[in-house]
Amino acid sequence: MLNLTQPPETTEFTFGQGTSAVSQQIYAISFDRARSREKVDPGNWELQLAGGQVNASNKKTIKLIDDSSTNSDPYNGAGITEYNIVSGSIQGGSTTIKTAAASEGTDSGSFGKFYPDLGVLILNATRLQVSDLGDPTDAIGGAGPNRSALFELGRTANGSSTGGSYTGSNTLLSPASHSLHRMFHAISSGSLFQARREEEVTSTHYFCRVINSKFNRSNNPTYSVTENGVSKPLAVFRDGKEKTYITTVGLYDDSNELLAVAKLSQPILKSKSREALIKVKLDF
Repeated sequence: MLNLTQPPETTEFTFGQGTSAVSQQIYAISFDRARSREKVDPGNWELQLAGGQVNASNKKTIKLIDDSSTNSDPYNGAGITEYNIVSGSIQGGSTTIKTAAASEGTDSGSFGKFYPDLGVLILNATRLQVSDLGDPTDAIGGAGPNRSALFELGRTANGSSTGGSYTGSNTLLSPASHSLHRMFHAISSGSLFQARREEEVTSTHYFCRVINSKFNRSNNPTYSVTENGVSKPLAVFRDGKEKTYITTVGLYDDSNELLAVAKLSQPILKSKSREALIKVKLDF
């Protein structure tokens, strides 16, 4: 993720103004590209993380959003659109930031970074570790997987600390102590994630006029027969007039090359006594 989001030779994510607010331990949440399409709409997503038991009355919740509503310069050193993940909510139809990224501690930094064009949330494990989300009564030797430092991987089977928060898998501990297990529990216990995608669609409208003297015959060889150099319709109409039905419109460039084909929702009757004006909408 560093190669995709940060300038060259960057070795750690920075989650605050101070040089101490960096972390090698992160959680990455990726949006399904097929569902996010062009990008995730900044300011219109919310993720809630909770500690304690799922249905417990003492469950504590952190509501996370991005700071796009107040961030006027979202481009980082690599030219990538980057917003801070902060505590707040979009419930009620408007963005409410509880604590801005600049107001977080210099040792822990903000909750993470949000990259709308990539559809990725980078959560700061250090900031989550110091969040008081857990249930202090839950215990494995007095400090179970829902304890106060919810995302601290450094827990042995009897609850003693091994120190630090590790999001990798190089440390062998009980499954309930693993950081990824804690993150999964926090997301499922939070029970709320909503987002909206954003896609820019360019539309151009073309108006095609079909005058009365044109397109009254078909190029289909079964439509007419030629006798003595004169083409005569095979179809016989009661009023004795030539008629066709327009079903397709083709758009050509200046070199007379076909670029696009539009299908009508229903055929349009065309004769020498009728004209048509067809509106074609081209999205790209």
